[in-house]
Amino acid sequence: MTIYISQAIYMSPPMLIGKTEWCLVIYQHALYGVCTDYHWRKPNYDDWMPSKQWPTYDGNDTYDGLPRTLLKLWKREAPTLKKHGLHYDREEAEQPQLL
Repeated sequence: MTIYISQAIYMSPPMLIGKTEWCLVIYQHALYGVCTDYHWRKPNYDDWMPSKQWPTYDGNDTYDGLPRTLLKLWKREAPTLKKHGLHYDREEAEQPQLL
């Protein structure tokens, strides 16, 4: 059996979405390199849970069964994601290059 250890590089400040606090975690994965995940907790709880433990998690869904409003958190953290080479801005990429 192979176990891959991950180490958090960055954890965003929490954002309240609905009745749940969410944060974006950037971590270094031993096999895949720099990756992201959402973590969540109910208010007044200490323990953060990974996105795969969200009750409606579905890895086959476009949004992994997570709240679509997590886009607000993604956009808020865009500068940090970009700093780590993880943010793709489609509008920026579609701009014509001037010579």
